[in-house]
Parts: sequence; C-alpha cells; structure tokens
Amino acid sequence: MVGHYGNPITLVNARISDQTIIEAFIEGLARSLSDVDKNELSSEVNRHLDKKGALYLRLDKQDAFVGKIRLGRGDSIRVQIKLRARRHVDDAITFYRSLDLL
Repeated sequence: MVGHYGNPITLVNARISDQTIIEAFIEGLARSLSDVDKNELSSEVNRHLDKKGALYLRLDKQDAFVGKIRLGRGDSIRVQIKLRARRHVDDAITFYRSLDLL
C-alpha cells in the first residue's frame, strides 16, 4: 500500500489470545499515556468503543517515532483492540478501567 504522496503504508495485525499478555499490553499502553490523554480517553470513551467493546485509538505517529506514546489526531497510528470475551460496552469499560487505561 502507498499513501497519498507515494509513501509506503505498513499494516500490522496481531492476535493475542493469552489473557496475561493482553492485560500486560493494555497496562503498558496505560503506563505510557499521560494522565491528560487518559482523562480525554475516559471522558470520550463512547467515541472510542463500538457496540461489542472494541477500543479504537489514534496514536501520534511523530511521538511514537521517538518512543513516546500519546493520543493523536491527524497523521496517526490507528490501533484497534478487540476483546473476544467482552461482549457488552459496560464490561469492556470496566475491563479497561481495571487496567488503568480509562
């Protein structure tokens, strides 16, 4: 795939089925985000979740390039986290809050 200006676009898909690894990934993401980003995510949680509890995030690409994780808008890295065991939005919100992401 190539972008508008001919730059390469790389898609990465990963499936993690081990609950411990899933939780560690989300906790790591939560530790990396600032309190401001987590508050924004929490206050706008309905914009980031679908009906089955999948979480959609956009991370700032330029900050990620230098090792920082923060929410982004424009030129961003899109992240989708689907939780197979979480079927309802309220269950997903409880799960993400238990891992300090919200």
